[in-house]
Amino acid sequence: PEKPFTDSPVAFADELVCCAYKRPACLRLDRLEIKEGQTHPSIIHFGIRPVQHSYAADPRYQKLSRSYYKYRHQQFFGQLTREDLDNMVQTKYEMEQIREERQLRRDIVVHIDPTGFKRTGLKSDIAQWGMMM
Repeated sequence: PEKPFTDSPVAFADELVCCAYKRPACLRLDRLEIKEGQTHPSIIHFGIRPVQHSYAADPRYQKLSRSYYKYRHQQFFGQLTREDLDNMVQTKYEMEQIREERQLRRDIVVHIDPTGFKRTGLKSDIAQWGMMM
């Protein structure tokens, strides 16, 4: 029996909801947001993305990464001049600087349409406990 999202939004905090045909299939419902004119509330999930995803999405990092791998490819086939080697080292250094920046945004907020999601009745602490066992 499906439990509808009609009770108090506070009752759903930290509950797991599932939708089999979406990925990830199960996520933690942190908050329900009900706006005027909407027939369904929005599921809101707060998360932290891995650091690699934070700097890899930076266009400056992507450009440096492409040029670095081009230099690596040339180095593999012995086509690298001394000037190119210096540029490769400089590019690698700049990539490391971007990775070490502290101002990367790792916190994300996801608004999801609840159509197709079903309440599990499980809280996230139970799921964490089960994974530890």
